[in-house]
Amino acid sequence: MIVETEYQPPSTRWRGLRRDTFWQMAERGTRAALGFVVSVAIARNLGPDGFGLYSYALATVALFAFLAQAGLDALLIRELVRAPQRATSILAEGLALRFAGAMCAGLASIAAAMLAAPAGMQASTPLVAILALAGLLQSGWVAESWLQANHCFADATRAKIIAYTIGAAMRLGSLMLPTPLIPLAIVSVVEAFAAVALLWRASQQRLELGFGALSIPDRRHTLALARLASPMLLSAFATAIYSRIDVFMLGRMLGGDAVGLYSAGTMLSEGLYLVPAAVMAAVAPRLASLYLQDRAAFDAAVHGFLRLLSVSGLLMSTGVTLLAPYAISLLFGASYSSAAGVLQIHVWSTWAVFLSCASDPWYINHDLRRFYLMKTSVAAILNICLNFALIPRFGINGAAWATVVSYTVSALGMGVLWKTTRPLFRLQSRAILGLPGVSRVHAPTDDSK
Repeated sequence: MIVETEYQPPSTRWRGLRRDTFWQMAERGTRAALGFVVSVAIARNLGPDGFGLYSYALATVALFAFLAQAGLDALLIRELVRAPQRATSILAEGLALRFAGAMCAGLASIAAAMLAAPAGMQASTPLVAILALAGLLQSGWVAESWLQANHCFADATRAKIIAYTIGAAMRLGSLMLPTPLIPLAIVSVVEAFAAVALLWRASQQRLELGFGALSIPDRRHTLALARLASPMLLSAFATAIYSRIDVFMLGRMLGGDAVGLYSAGTMLSEGLYLVPAAVMAAVAPRLASLYLQDRAAFDAAVHGFLRLLSVSGLLMSTGVTLLAPYAISLLFGASYSSAAGVLQIHVWSTWAVFLSCASDPWYINHDLRRFYLMKTSVAAILNICLNFALIPRFGINGAAWATVVSYTVSALGMGVLWKTTRPLFRLQSRAILGLPGVSRVHAPTDDSK
């Protein structure tokens, strides 16, 4: 179906971009800062072994969280931008799919904790069960997609920052208890509920669309949305594999102490991943509109973000590599000294993540979800193979190398393999080399082939 949109002159296309980016950076930055401070406190309080158990439970839930997200976040924004008159139906359909996915994710996480946890990690099962409940509540976060589609980033940001602050304060309070692990998991449920309530309140006040206004999901449209999301869902599964399987495999192969050290080492670099995610979330609605209006301008915009984020990722990776030993010693103490080597290696995955985030709108708006799935699937398989090969020989550093290689292959190496994705590879290459973008780089969609 051809969607007609009102043409916007170049001077107005990006109006408010800096404001929206600021609010996205504020939300992601607050989340990263609070999460980092709290995680450091948890790591110092529990020690490598206890922190390893907590991290293993988080990784088990994260391994199946793709089912709860259902690959819908970017797709919902695109659909809401294209058909705002169907907002109540689209949000209801997205909510139904996310809730069903969260149920499956919770059951799978609990089963994995019960059946696959290695010796010394069985205590993670009750933690996983509680964290899975938080995932169910997060299905209500579809309200954020509606706010973002209408450029109400400030309202969404304020709601989530309040929830994050409540969660951080309660987590720090939990550390004063004799056995803080279960209370820490319960806090995740409280935080998720607070975020849902505040997001829908913001939607009601700002856009006059509250939770009670949602229509009953239409079966036909819900299935159609599920079909659109299915390639991204499978891609999210592959992404979950190569982003969390390292912790899962370390727990089985080396035990809780290794997981604790590795999790401490990767905490800083993974925190940097929020930067490109915030930037691209802010520009996603505008890129979706621009794609419908001017393909050449869309490609030029993608090239610009590729350039910006690739340079930013390189600079950040270099800085963290130089400061890693001092940062680990200062933040975590002598018991975590082995984590410095992990950080010096793992931080180079940041460059690949920055590049990948800048490339995602190109795949989504060109409807090339099948190719997105293929590239992430290859990277996931590569990550598993490398972990099997490198962990026994190099320990936690081997897992870090596996992550860097697989992330780089996913972000850059796979685009050259297929004719349909080579235009993106050329955009990426020109951005990395500092060359200007070309006047028109357009790939056919899956449907047009």
